[in-house]
Amino acid sequence: MKSKIRIEKLDGALHIRYRWMVLSLMPLMVVFTSVCIGMPAYLMYLGQPIMPEYGIWGQRVLYFVMGFCLYFTLVFFFNRSDIHINSEELTIRHLPFPWIKGNKRLPVSEIHDLAVKRKVTKSREGTHEKFYLIAKLQNGETFELLSIPNQSQEETKLLEETLDEFVLDIRKNEA
Repeated sequence: MKSKIRIEKLDGALHIRYRWMVLSLMPLMVVFTSVCIGMPAYLMYLGQPIMPEYGIWGQRVLYFVMGFCLYFTLVFFFNRSDIHINSEELTIRHLPFPWIKGNKRLPVSEIHDLAVKRKVTKSREGTHEKFYLIAKLQNGETFELLSIPNQSQEETKLLEETLDEFVLDIRKNEA
């Protein structure tokens, strides 16, 4: 399985790139995208109003919902999170489409520790692991930087070790 996390150290900075695409959901995403784009296009081509019994507002709500669903499908197809850490600042950007949690910036001086936390949930389908990249701030708050579902524990452990090593290097250079 190809890793969704890429870690690079360049010019005294740490770059982490996390791709959001979940390959196991790819067939569902293709069908969903086709329906979201194809159905309104086909109905407009035919000149048929969608849901005429609900009037113009019913059509507008339907188009809004389909656009919303298409947006989320495209986000999970193409988006990635880029984390850049240097001696001054930690920056998180979600590209190419904007995301709900938004882009974030934290001064490194406010960060006490960076860690990867594991959360296990159980359901009828089985046990699922999800990892979270968190920052513990100097004032005692914890700040979720990134959620990492469907990732191996070895890769997240490597991510945590790399982050710890980088933060220690920054602390040594400050002293």
